Amino acid sequence: PLAGIRIIDLGIITAGAGTTALLADLGAEVLKVEAASYPDPFRAWAGVGGTDSPLFVFNNRNKRGLALDLKTAAGKRDFLELVAGGDIVLENFRRGVLDRLGLGFDVLRKVNPRIVLASISGQGQGGPGADHVTYGSTLEAMSGLAAMTGYADGEPSISGRNLNYPDQIVCLFAAAATIAALLQAREQGRAAHVDIAQRDVTLYALGDRIAVASLLPAPPKNWLQGNMAPDQLLQNIYAAADGAWLAVSVGTAAAMPALEARLGRCPVDDAALAGWVAAERAEAAGSALREIGIAAYPVLDGAGMFGHPAVRQGTAFAKSPSGKLVKGFPFQLRGRPLSIYRESPGVGEHTEEILSRLVRGEGA
Repeated sequence: PLAGIRIIDLGIITAGAGTTALLADLGAEVLKVEAASYPDPFRAWAGVGGTDSPLFVFNNRNKRGLALDLKTAAGKRDFLELVAGGDIVLENFRRGVLDRLGLGFDVLRKVNPRIVLASISGQGQGGPGADHVTYGSTLEAMSGLAAMTGYADGEPSISGRNLNYPDQIVCLFAAAATIAALLQAREQGRAAHVDIAQRDVTLYALGDRIAVASLLPAPPKNWLQGNMAPDQLLQNIYAAADGAWLAVSVGTAAAMPALEARLGRCPVDDAALAGWVAAERAEAAGSALREIGIAAYPVLDGAGMFGHPAVRQGTAFAKSPSGKLVKGFPFQLRGRPLSIYRESPGVGEHTEEILSRLVRGEGA
C-alpha cells in the first residue's frame, strides 16, 4: 500500500526504527541514515559482539542503509537532497537535536514544502518535561501505568528492558499518525510536523483508568490487583502440577455450571480452581477448560511461545531472504500478504547506490 513513499529514517532503538520497519513492511522505501561514528545503538544491544543483534535485525528489515555525518556540510547537503525528493523524515532524537544540527522542521519544509517530519520523543516537543531525559521506566511511572501493575501487597511494577512497553506501542501509533499526516500534506500541499510523545501514548492506552481518575474526587491510592480483575467472576494465573502456569478467565455466570461440573464442586471459587489446576498439567487443564468454553491458556515462556503451533501458524515470526528468523507482522493483508523482502542493512551498506541514484542523478 505504501509503494512509492520514500522515508528518510533517522530512527534508532525500537521507538523510531520499529515505526519505520512497519512502514517498510507496507512497501515504503525506507532509507536508514546512520553515522559511521554513531550507528544505531541496537546493533550492539545486550552485549552482542561482532554481529548485529537480533533486536536490530528485527527492527530494520526491509530497509536500505546509508552513512551520513549530519555534523558536516557534506552530510547535511546530501541529507537535504534526499529530503527534497522524499515524503517523510522520521526521528526519535532528544528534543532539539535536529534544530542544533541545522536540520529542523523550518529548514526541511523550505527544501520540500510537502515534507512530513515525524518526531517521536519521551515527552513531546514542548511543555513541561520536554527537555527531560526519559526511559521506559520513567515513562511508565509518570503515565500511571506502573501504579496499576503489580500486587496489592507489593510495589508498583515496570515492564523492564526486556519489554519496554512505551517503546512497543508507540510504533503502532506513530506509523498511523505519520501516514495520516502524509495524506493531509498531499491534499493541502503543505508540510506537517507530527509530535508523538511516548508518555501520552502510554497514558492513552490506559483508557478507562483515565476516566475513573478524572471523575473520582479521591481516586484509590492503590490500584494494584495482580492478575485478578473485579469485573470477572474468576480470573487469575494458577500453578500447575508440571511447574507451568495457567491463565484462566471466567467472565459470565453462564460458564459456571459447566466449570462446576468439570471440577465436581459447587460453588467454584478462586481457591477451588487453584487446587484443581495444581493437580493437573497446565496444557491438559487448559484444554479441558477450553472444551467447556472457558478462556484458559498456559503461560508460555520464550521457547514455549516460539514452538507453539498456534503462534508459529500466525504472523508473529517471519524469515528474511537469507533464512534468518525475524519479527513478523502485527496484521496481514488478505490476498497480498506482507513479507520480508530485504535483509537489515549494514552501516552505510547502500550509501553509494542511494547517493548516485537520488542525489547525483546517475543511472536515472
